[in-house]
Amino acid sequence: MTSSQDVSVTALLKKTEHYDKDERYMATSDLCEVLKRHADSSTNLDISQEREICTAVLRLLHDKSNDVQAVAVKTLGVLLTTVQP
Repeated sequence: MTSSQDVSVTALLKKTEHYDKDERYMATSDLCEVLKRHADSSTNLDISQEREICTAVLRLLHDKSNDVQAVAVKTLGVLLTTVQP
């Protein structure tokens, strides 16, 4: 993963903790798109970054907003095909 993608993923992970549900929704949706592009490039994520992404997505499954939960479920599907077992 390139340095700009590292920064992008780190920024998106930080935004998934934002107090505004719209920010959390967009960050999760953008994270899903980054993961899709990453899966297409067939390169491996950093193990620590994989763990952070998995933790964030699992946390978002329990978000107060149903919309955020729904996009987290969508992201989880992409994540399962992207990260190492």
